[in-house]
Amino acid sequence: MAALCQKLGNVKSSSKLNRAKDGKRVIPCKGLFRDDKEKPFTAIWYETRRNIKKALSFYRELLDKKKTVNKLWQEHENGRNSGLKVHIRAAKVVVRTVGKWVNTSKQIGPISGTKICDHFYWRGELSIVGLHHEFQRGIDYMKLINGKILATSIVDSGRYDNVDEICSDKLVYCGEGDNPNKDQKLVRGNLALKNNIWMIKCR
Repeated sequence: MAALCQKLGNVKSSSKLNRAKDGKRVIPCKGLFRDDKEKPFTAIWYETRRNIKKALSFYRELLDKKKTVNKLWQEHENGRNSGLKVHIRAAKVVVRTVGKWVNTSKQIGPISGTKICDHFYWRGELSIVGLHHEFQRGIDYMKLINGKILATSIVDSGRYDNVDEICSDKLVYCGEGDNPNKDQKLVRGNLALKNNIWMIKCR
């Protein structure tokens, strides 16, 4: 089971009465960061949240159907029986085809309809809800208008020697690609993550 925690942005201080006038419901959220005291959820956020739940329910029901899973096995391009490939194919081919994807555009910052401590069981689910669009790469990134690339999110697969035992809200990430027994190269996701040092934090 994979759990992805996302940092919420700061909320400007104002009275509950003023926030109520704006049509926003403020829910206390004990996040991983001290400045994450409360998060305003709008009507659009709740609508997206409902769509996310429907999409995940559809995806999980799909994988529970033995006939469908067997068909995905047979259709695999390389014929390799990899459980990861089956779940990714289900998300990429079937769920996208029937229009169940949510938050389809890459973006920096909080993702509508998601919150800290949401739990996900497969990598495909992260793509379905828009948290991490890359199916296999650990670093997801996007290109800006000026051509510079920035990382939007990181997923630790648990297969490499990333040191994440320091505390619950910190992760020392070795980079994507090869196992970290050799130096990483500043290309693709690694380069994007390096650019974030000077510009913005990623999820």
